[in-house]
Amino acid sequence: MAANQGGSRSGTLPSGVGWTVNGGTGSVPNWWTVAYFPSPTIGPLPVSFTRPVTVEWSARVGRITNGVGAIVMPPGTELVSLATAHLWDAATRTLSPAASAGQVSATSPVSRFRHRGPVTALTFASDGATGAFHASQRAVGDFLVTPATVTLLRTVCRDSGGAVISRTDTTLAGAPYTAVGTVGVCQSPEPCPSTVEILRLCDLNPTVDPDPETGLRCAVPFLRHLVHDCTGAPAETRDTELDGITPYTPVQITDCGSAVPALAELLWPQTGIAEDPAGVSGQDFIYTVTNPQTDEVAEVRLHASSTAGGACGAYNPAAPVFNNPTTYTLTLDSAAQEMSTFRLDLLDFDTFEGVTNLNPVPSRVEGDVTWTGSTITANQSNITARLYYDRPPATLSYRYGNTGGGTACSAVAFQGMTLIPDGCCGCDTSLPDAGLDVETALLCLLDSDGDVLRTVRVDRLYDNQSGDLVEERLLDPTTGDVVTPPAGATLSLCPGAAGPGTAPASDVELLPMCVVNTAGGGLVQRILAELIYDAETGDRAAVRYVDPLTWGPVALPGGTRIALCPPDEEEPGPDAEVLALCDIAGDTATPFLRHLIYTAGNPLPTVVDTGLDGVTPYAPAGTVGLCPAADPCPAQVIEKCRCDDADGDGTGEVDYVELLRVDCDGVLTSLGTYLADLSGPYTPVAPVPCPTDGAPPGTAVQARRIDVAPGASWSAAGTPLLQAVTATAYDGPAEITTADGTSVLREGESVSWAVARDGDAALAGPLTISALSGSVAVAFTTAVAL
Repeated sequence: MAANQGGSRSGTLPSGVGWTVNGGTGSVPNWWTVAYFPSPTIGPLPVSFTRPVTVEWSARVGRITNGVGAIVMPPGTELVSLATAHLWDAATRTLSPAASAGQVSATSPVSRFRHRGPVTALTFASDGATGAFHASQRAVGDFLVTPATVTLLRTVCRDSGGAVISRTDTTLAGAPYTAVGTVGVCQSPEPCPSTVEILRLCDLNPTVDPDPETGLRCAVPFLRHLVHDCTGAPAETRDTELDGITPYTPVQITDCGSAVPALAELLWPQTGIAEDPAGVSGQDFIYTVTNPQTDEVAEVRLHASSTAGGACGAYNPAAPVFNNPTTYTLTLDSAAQEMSTFRLDLLDFDTFEGVTNLNPVPSRVEGDVTWTGSTITANQSNITARLYYDRPPATLSYRYGNTGGGTACSAVAFQGMTLIPDGCCGCDTSLPDAGLDVETALLCLLDSDGDVLRTVRVDRLYDNQSGDLVEERLLDPTTGDVVTPPAGATLSLCPGAAGPGTAPASDVELLPMCVVNTAGGGLVQRILAELIYDAETGDRAAVRYVDPLTWGPVALPGGTRIALCPPDEEEPGPDAEVLALCDIAGDTATPFLRHLIYTAGNPLPTVVDTGLDGVTPYAPAGTVGLCPAADPCPAQVIEKCRCDDADGDGTGEVDYVELLRVDCDGVLTSLGTYLADLSGPYTPVAPVPCPTDGAPPGTAVQARRIDVAPGASWSAAGTPLLQAVTATAYDGPAEITTADGTSVLREGESVSWAVARDGDAALAGPLTISALSGSVAVAFTTAVAL
C-alpha cells in the first residue's frame, strides 16, 4: 500500500487482496494522516479490503504549539509495541503523545499494532477532544496485509455411485458463503482429538434415604465419561449426574442392568454385654453384636471415664448404667469395622444433657436435636437421638454431659447395619418371564361333600432354568378370568377321569409376539402367544394370544394384525456436530459452543449456540471465529505452608497457607494468607518457622503455685500449655467456673484437673477459681520446651 498524495487511493497487493483508502493526505509512501474533523482536511480515515485479512500497521502521534495529536484505533486492535514517546489507553483504544514527544516527521518513533481478523474494513479516527492541530500530527502507515483464513462449512452430497450431486458452502452461522481463495481443510485445534464413551452406571450409596414403603435404598444412576486419546488408551474418567454436567462422586459402583438395583438394611442387634477381664471393673466392657443371617459376631470394647452404678442404681455388669458427665471410648474390632454403618443411640436424651467432644464426628445425626457440628443438644426431653457412622472407624469417643438439670444416667446403646443387595427399584416383579414353561391341566373344584363346584384350568409356571414351580393359577377355561376358590373347596380330578395318567393335560409354551399396524408394521402392543400342545401326542392343539399384563384375551383394533415383533431399532435422529468457537468483541473473546444440527433431506444445518455447559442459550454479540491461542506462559499459583505463634509461646502451633503467584519470569507475588483448609482468609499474628521433620522437641513440666487472696481470681486462660491444676480452699469457700457452669469449692476441699494422655497438648478451659471470704492455694504445672 503506497500513498504520496491526498484523496482516495486503491490498488491490489501481490497476494491478490484489493485495498482502498477513502481520504487522508501524505507525502511519505505507505503513510496517511488522520485528520481532525471538521478540520479543513478530511477525516476520519477508513481503509477497506476486498476479502477478509489480518493486518499490522504503525502509527505516529506528536505535538505542535497549538494542539496534540491522538488516534483512536479500530475495535479489535491489539498493541504489539509502544514507543517511549507514546501513551496507550487500551480501554479507549487511544494512542497519544507523551509530554516529551515532538512533532511528527518521517523519522519519528512508531508504535506497532495489529488486528487478528478476519476483517474487511478498518477506521482510524481522532479522539475529538485535543483541540485544533495540524493533520500531520497523527499518521498511520507501514501496513502489512495478510489474507485471513475464514472457517466455512462445505456440504458435499453424493449419489450411490459416489458422484458429487451438489456442493454448498456456508458460514459457521449457516449463511451462504462464496470462497474467494483456496479452500482447504482447517487445522484441528487438537492435533490428536479425544473420543468419549458414556456409560450409565449405578452407585450403591449407603447414605441414600430408604424408600418409606419398601425400606430399600435405591442405587443412584450416574454417567461415567471414559475419555480415550487418539491411540485408544484411556486418558481420563469423569463421573457426572444424569444431566452430564454436574460432577458426581460414587461410593460403590455397580451395573444398572435393566433396572435400578437396591440395597436392604440387615441389622446386627446387640446380643451380649460383659465386663472386660483386661480392663477396670465397672469401667471396661465388651459388647457383642451378631449378624442374624450368618451368625458372625462383632465385638465393641467400651471404656467409660466413670464407674457404672452409684447414683444410677445397683451395678449390673450385663446392663451397665453410668452417671454423667462421662467420657465414653468405643473400640471396634475388624468385623464391626466392615459393617456398612454403625449407629450409636442416645436413649432418654434430655435438654439438660449434651454430647460434645465427638471424635470422629458422625456422618449424620437424626432426632429432635440441635447439631452444630461439634455439639448435640436435645430440643425436648425424653427423646432418642441416633448418630450414624458410615464406614465405621476403629475408635470413636464422646462426652455425655450434665448441665445441672438433675441426675443424668445413661446406658451405651448401639446397633450395626450391613447393606446387602436386595432386588431393584421401579422394577415390576409381578409379571412372568417370557421364558417360563407352562403346564396346563383341566381340574375341578369340589366342596366338602365331594360335589363338583366348577371346572377350572390350572396353569403351573415353571422356571425354564431351574425347573422350580414359580406360580400356579386357577382360570376359567372359557374366558381365562382368574378363579378364586370358595372357602373349604379342594382341587381334584374331575369325576370320570381315570387318574393322573389319563387326566386331560397339555403343555404350553410362551412366545413373545406383537400387535402391529397392517399398513406400516409399526408396533402397537407386545403380547404373548400360548402354544398349547397335547401332552400325550405332542401335537399342537391350539394357539391363544394373551395380554401379559392381564392374562386376558387380546383385542385387535381395526387396521392391525398379529406378527413377530420388529427388531429394536433406534428412531432415526438428526446428526449434530459441536464446534468450540469464540465471540470476539473488541479485546474480549468469549468461548461458546455452536451446535450444527443436520436433518435428512436438508443440506443446510440448524444452528444452536449455547454456553460451555452445552445447555444455556448463548447469543453472540461480536464476530464469531476460532478462539485465540492460549497464553503460552500462564501464571502459576503455588501453596506454601506457614506457621503462626498465635499465643506467644515461641512455637508455631497454628498452620496456615500462603498463596503465591509465579509469573513467566519466576517472580513471586503473594496473593494472601488463608486457613490450612483454604476455607477462608487468615491473618497471622507472629509468623515463625514451622517445625522440621524428625524427632519431636523435648519438653518438661514446670511446677508452679500461687495463693489467691479473698476477692481475687485465677484463670487458666492466662497460662499457656497448662498440664494440671489443684485448688485447695483453706479458710473459706471459693467459686469455680468451668464449661459445666459455676460450683462452690468448700472450705478444706481440694479439686484437681489434668490432661488425660501424654499426647494431649494442654488442659482446655474455661477454668476460673475465685476466692470468696478466704484464700485459695492453686498449684499447677505447665509444659516448657527444653
